Amino acid sequence: MSAYKKKSATHRVLTYNIPTLAKSVFWKASVFSMIVFPEFAFSLSDSVFIQDNEADRGEISSQEGDDNNADTKDELESENKVEETVSTAPQVVITKELEDSRDKKKIFFRRQRVANVADSKQPAKTPATNTPSKAALHSRLEIGGNYTYVTLKPHDHQTFTGNLGGIQALYEYRPANRFYGGVEFSWREGDTHSAVGKRSLLYFDVQERFGYTLASAQEAFRLTLFSGFAYRYLGETFKPKYRGSLSFGYNEFYFPVGFLSCYRANSVFSFGVDFTWMPQVYTTVSIVPLKGARWVITNRLDNFLVEAPFTFTLTKNNRLLLILKPSYQYWKDGHSTAKLRNGIALGLPGNTYNFYGVDLTLGYSF
Repeated sequence: MSAYKKKSATHRVLTYNIPTLAKSVFWKASVFSMIVFPEFAFSLSDSVFIQDNEADRGEISSQEGDDNNADTKDELESENKVEETVSTAPQVVITKELEDSRDKKKIFFRRQRVANVADSKQPAKTPATNTPSKAALHSRLEIGGNYTYVTLKPHDHQTFTGNLGGIQALYEYRPANRFYGGVEFSWREGDTHSAVGKRSLLYFDVQERFGYTLASAQEAFRLTLFSGFAYRYLGETFKPKYRGSLSFGYNEFYFPVGFLSCYRANSVFSFGVDFTWMPQVYTTVSIVPLKGARWVITNRLDNFLVEAPFTFTLTKNNRLLLILKPSYQYWKDGHSTAKLRNGIALGLPGNTYNFYGVDLTLGYSF
């Protein structure tokens, strides 16, 4: 009987120390995993702690049964079963936790790979560049050719009709809501005919303009008001059918006053209407047979020019332009005011011109 009690006591010590030893090993493993794998360690330590508590409660109940019924084999067998359960439970828990942790890591890394692939498929953001816009291109240079159909009617004489051709050039500085300045030059030359003979024309005109440009909020519409100073030369050579030739040179100074308008319909097309009033301030005429003598003629205030420019943008940066500009110009020279000593007027009649023209110009903005 004493041998059996000694055996039972030894058995109780073993059954008590094995779970305690297992718990100590698992706690140390938990601390180590906490350092290496923090997320996995906290979940593992919590589950092991719960299982160890359950094992301790089963151990205490089995020990009380041994004290009360040490002589019964059924109690010993149940005690052995509890011991086996306690010794194997932590291993099952650890294996399950390891599998769960591996699944979590696989899911985490899979999601991370999917996110990286999604980010790589997104288009890369390109840094903003300062693309030249029309608002930033304040200056413009234009050069091109022109064609003009003209009618010329000297007062109380037959009308001459004909064709002129030439070139024109323009530079202008035209920022929105700021000072405007420009210089324009045009040259035309050709012949006109009537029943009495031929009249050749040489025409060139220079304008200097300054003013102010008003623009809408989005700069789709611009209106420029300007004035300035200009000079025009009209050379005429009259060749009648049955007489010798006669040449005239008109030198005319005038003030151009008017407006320029432009409406931008879209990114490639704009149009407008330009008007210029050209009152003469000082006009003279020279006649070649009179050896360069200049005669003052009356100034006319009813001269004007109307233009309708159509502008096409040829490049994305708005720098290269093509301008088609139909126009109509009314111009009139006054008659001479000179008189002979006997009071008889020199009798040089005034001329009336109608110019119907079209300009084709290539422009460059900068």
